[in-house]
Parts: sequence; structure tokens; C-alpha cells
Amino acid sequence: MEEFRAMQRMATEWLSELEFGVGALVGALLPVLLLLLAVCKMRSTRTPGTILSLWSTGSASKPMNQKEQLVCVAGVGVEGDRYSLDQESGRYSCLPEPGRQLTLIAHESITEMQAAGHQISPENCRRNTVVQGLDLSNPQLLGSQIRIGSSVRLFVHRPCAPCMYLEGMVRSKGIFMDMFGKAGLSCEILEGGIIRPGDHVEVDSSVPRAPGKCHTWSAAKLTAPQLRTEAQKREVLESREKAVAALEAAYDEDDGTEEMQNKILLLKKKLKLSDQSSGRKNDAWDGGVPQW
Repeated sequence: MEEFRAMQRMATEWLSELEFGVGALVGALLPVLLLLLAVCKMRSTRTPGTILSLWSTGSASKPMNQKEQLVCVAGVGVEGDRYSLDQESGRYSCLPEPGRQLTLIAHESITEMQAAGHQISPENCRRNTVVQGLDLSNPQLLGSQIRIGSSVRLFVHRPCAPCMYLEGMVRSKGIFMDMFGKAGLSCEILEGGIIRPGDHVEVDSSVPRAPGKCHTWSAAKLTAPQLRTEAQKREVLESREKAVAALEAAYDEDDGTEEMQNKILLLKKKLKLSDQSSGRKNDAWDGGVPQW
């Protein structure tokens, strides 16, 4: 409602500069038009979407396999998927977070990327669930609960972030940049069950949003590199400097034991993944140049 009032004030100021006759006519219609716009915006998250396809794989870098159904386990993930908490085979398993239990992406985002010439499809976008008809880019979904079918309930933690690893894997230059805001949602499974293509996907408007409970990334990491402010760039660089310092300290402490070797490997992997997700290569901003 506050957003609606702000839009109305801006439009009223603009109309005051018009001649009285035209301004009065448009001014009389304006509240109705703005109300319709607000209703359409709300319906974009309230109108149910539909699952088009389901995907899973047992380990990082392996092809995603299309599934007739997915078994969602509350607090764990998709049965047999690389990000189930009983496995360590996902590319980001070293950076665990509840939002990786089930991922969604909009069919409309995939077709938009394809129209831009990118070689992306449901089978290589690395998301579990392709949904049609629900605006997954709407920021109001963060902190919301989503129901799928008759039994599964999700909590939306954060937008999925694209990475240069995906760009290199699909060999489509520029998709890293273009997918920001369109890469889907990372969700926690609150109530488990089986989901299938054709199931409805809808926001549970009876449950208040709880954005304060979201396990998310900084705004800098979720902003395309070319759109980051200088402060956001510094934030990413400072985060990297801390990761480098931790790795160098581990090298200094290396006593040759298996425990230390594993620690060093983990820190190296975390640094590499951070660079791939923040759009950096070596010591320069590269705008998402693929590593292939």
C-alpha cells in the first residue's frame, strides 16, 4: 500500500504540469490504473505455477538426470541428490546452507536466456525444479513459504547466484552476467513428500513472510559485477583477502598431517568457488570471462 501511495504522489506531481482538461481526465483514471497495477503485481506471486520438469544428479559436474518424481526429505534435501546433507559430492557441499536442499528456476527465465542466444536448458541449468507461471524473480518471495503439490512445503532463503563455472560448462559467453536475478531460488524443505511434473507451485499467503530467517548472501555477491557499487566491489575484495589470509596461514601451519592437507584443500576450494560466484579471475574483475 505504501508503494501504491508513492506511485500515486509521483504521478500526481507529473499531472499537475499538464493542462487542466487532460490532467483532470487522467487524474480521475489514475487511481484505478494504479490499483490494477498493484493487483497484477500481487497476483504474480499468488497465481500458482506448475512444475514442468524435475532434475537431479548424484555428484558435481555430472549430467543432470530428468526424473519422473523427486522425494523431498525435510531438513535434508532431495533423495539421491548431490546436496542431500548425507553426501559431500556437490560442488558447493563445502559451503553448506539449508537453501541448497531444493532449487527452483522459472521456465520463462530459461527461454529468455535462450532468446538471447545462450546455450542453456532445463537439463544443464543445474536446478532441481523447472516451474512455469510463477514469477520467481519477485523479491517478495524471499522469506516466504511455498507449497508444492499436496504435501511439500519450502522456505525461500535467497536467489540462486550464477557462476562462471556454469558459463564455462555450457560454453555460452556472457550467461554469467545475464542470469543475475533470473537464476532461480534456493529453498529449504520444511515438510517433505513426493513432487511430480504437473504439481502446482504456490506461495502460502496465510504464512507471514520472515525475511529475517533467510540464510542469504550479501547484496554485493547477489549483484552482477558490472552493476556493483564501489563499496560492494571493496566488500567482495576484502572477503577474498580474508580467504587468502586463511589459506596462507594454513600453509604456514602445515605439518604434513592428513588433517592439515584436507584443511588446505578445503580452503583452496572455498577460494576458487568464491571467485567463480563473484565474477573474478586472478586479481582483476573480468566481467564473467569463462574459464575454458
